[in-house]
Parts: sequence; structure tokens; C-alpha cells
Amino acid sequence: MQKLSVVILFILANFSAFSQGCSDAGACSVGALDLKSDESPQLTLEYSQSIGLADKESLVFGSELGISQTLLPKTQIEVRIPYLITVGNLGSTSGVGDLLLTLTKGIYTTEKSSFSLVVGGRLNTNDANKKLDGDPLPMVYQSSLGTNDLILGLAWQSEKWSISAGWQHSFGNNLNEYLHPDSVELPKRKQYYESAYLDRGDDLMIRIQRTEKLNEENTIRFGFLPIYRMQEDQIKRNGVYEKLPGSSGITYNVFFNWDRKLSKSSVFNLSLGVPVHAREYRADGLTRTVIVSAGIRMMLTGEDDDFYHGTQYID
Repeated sequence: MQKLSVVILFILANFSAFSQGCSDAGACSVGALDLKSDESPQLTLEYSQSIGLADKESLVFGSELGISQTLLPKTQIEVRIPYLITVGNLGSTSGVGDLLLTLTKGIYTTEKSSFSLVVGGRLNTNDANKKLDGDPLPMVYQSSLGTNDLILGLAWQSEKWSISAGWQHSFGNNLNEYLHPDSVELPKRKQYYESAYLDRGDDLMIRIQRTEKLNEENTIRFGFLPIYRMQEDQIKRNGVYEKLPGSSGITYNVFFNWDRKLSKSSVFNLSLGVPVHAREYRADGLTRTVIVSAGIRMMLTGEDDDFYHGTQYID
């Protein structure tokens, strides 16, 4: 039975510890879908736990629930919702993350490869302006990016290789108010990236992945994910927007993923990702020095099939 799999990562990635952060921004983590060539309905449920080392050695713990449903032949809709907890030297915060909605459509299929298109969006769940004792917190402590984003992607896949490309555009700015105080000399360990009313640039990503099936139960995947911030980010200071030097440019991530088939309808997944090069200024708070993720995927309806579980990564 033929299937189409799309793994769209963009700037990011939730699996790996990217300096940019794919899964967080969205394009990197959407479209991890399995599509069948027949018309049988398929409902899948995914749950994952992750931990990432972020700015100033803060820790970000993530729980994510994903639901995908086959609607038409080679067409699938997916919904993902995370819950994030950040613990760092400024305190701790928690909250529901942004909602990711995607539609994946197989557009061309042969016996050995397939092309798919992904259209999606990231819907903010708050204004990204959580505070502690009345003081604004930087973006790494926010559970939302505070904007609504458009995500577009295209993916090619064969038995051993997959290559996907994605683009993400944010509309407007968030309402975060974090700036370094003028009246206080902050120690370096508390000088987070300033992010007041952050207006993010567009992101382009290319993900190259190799798949190796070790046996009937175990499959590994590894690859390379560059993410390019097309324009410099901007923040507002004294009522005027200013560009952030060093906020555009490229981030390189590498990742590793292991799938363990538990039963006919469930798969365990373990993922690791790290950045090998990062943009200089990362006001969006998506920086991860390293990130580890573990999860389980269950097919609730539809025929038995081998699972393909694409990885996701963070900036």
C-alpha cells in the first residue's frame, strides 16, 4: 500500500535543538502526515514530551497533542496543540502554545516517489506578553509567538530519501513589552534578547532526510535542516520600530529520529536535534542548544500499515 509522507520543517524544528526553532515557529513541525492511496478513513493520535535547553540555560518542557484525519484520497487535515513550561533565572511560566492547523494534499505519485503540498497556519493563543511581578518577560518565557502565521510547503519522498521545503510568514507584530531597563545594569546572565512588539521576518527552510529500516520493528531517520530568516526582525523602542542587526540569516540544524513499532497500531518515537550554526540575534525565543523528544503515535481507525513518523524541530 502506497503512502505519502510529508515532513515540513522550517526554521526550525521541534525535534532538534535548533538555534532557530522549527517546531516552535511552525513550518518545521507541520505536515508530518501519512497519507494512503486508497479512500479508507484514517484517524491518528499523537502525544509527545520534549525538553530543550534554551536562552541563559533556561529549560523548556513541552507536551504536544496531535490529531490527523484523512478526509479524501491523498488529503489529510492535522491539528496540533502544545503546552509549554519554561523555568529560568527570571522565574517560571506555563501556558497553552499556538494552535497549528495544516492541510496536506498528495499532488503526484509514482511507484517509487511522491510529491505533496502543505497549506497551514499558526494561530496565536495569547499576546506573548506574560509578566512576572508586573515586569514583561522575554520571548523564551512566552507560550505563544503572539502572531497569526501562514505556512506553505512542498515535499518529495522516496523509500530512502525525503526533501521538503517550507515558507512561513507572520502577520503583524506581537504585544510583548520586554526591553532592557534603562535604570538598571543587568548582569550578562539576565540579558535576554529584546523583543518588544516583535515583528518577525519570513522563514525559508529545506529539510533533507535519510531513512534506514533496521528491521520490522525499528527505523531510524537522520538529516540536515537549514532555516533562513529572510528579513531582519524588528522591535519597537520609544514608539519607533528599529531593525535588529544579526537577526536575519541562516541557522543549520542536524537531527536524529528513532521509531520503534510497538504493535500493529502504535509506534514509539525518540528524537534528538542540535544546531551547528545559529543566527546572531534571536529575539523570538526559539533558541534551543539541544532538544530531546519522546512520543507515541496510534492509528485509531483504518487498515494496518507501517508507520512513518516524521520529526519536528525547533529554532
